[in-house]
Amino acid sequence: MIYRHFSENTIVDVLIPLAIIDKMISLSYLHLPHEFGGIISGFKVNNHIIAVDAEQPKMFMQSKTGFTRNPGNLNKYLKRIFEKTDGKLDYIGEWHSHPLAKSIYSDQDIQSMREIANDKEIATTSPVLIILSISSSKSSYSMYILQNDNLIHLNKTEII
Repeated sequence: MIYRHFSENTIVDVLIPLAIIDKMISLSYLHLPHEFGGIISGFKVNNHIIAVDAEQPKMFMQSKTGFTRNPGNLNKYLKRIFEKTDGKLDYIGEWHSHPLAKSIYSDQDIQSMREIANDKEIATTSPVLIILSISSSKSSYSMYILQNDNLIHLNKTEII
C-alpha cells in the first residue's frame, strides 16, 4: 500500500509506502518512552517526492521530549545511495517520534527543518518531516513539508 500526502498549498505531493511507515513505527516502539528518529531517502519526479527508505542513526541522544541524531553513519548511507544510483536517490527529510504525545511539530522541529533547508550541503530546500505519535496501544503520524520557511501539514490518501 502507498499513501499520497498532499495540500492545496504546496506544489508537490509525497508518496510513501506503508512498509516505510511501519519501519519507523517499529523502530520508535523499541525506544519507548523516549523519542527516536532518523532520515528519509527518496527521489523527486516532476511534482512528486517518492520516499524509498527510512534510516536510523547509530549514535544519538534521546529523552522523553527530545532527540538529536549524530549524522555520521547517515551521511555515509546517503553518500553510498547517491553514488550507487548516479544521484537519483538522496535525502528528502526527517522523521521522529513523539511518545505519548500528538504528532504536531514543535518550535524546535520547525527550526531544525529551516536549518536543513538552508544548509548548502543538503540537496533540498523543501525537506519532508514525519512525526509519529506513539503510545503502548496505538500509533499514528503526520507529514509536513517545509515551504517558504513554514511547515505545511499534508493530508493523506491511500492510492494503492
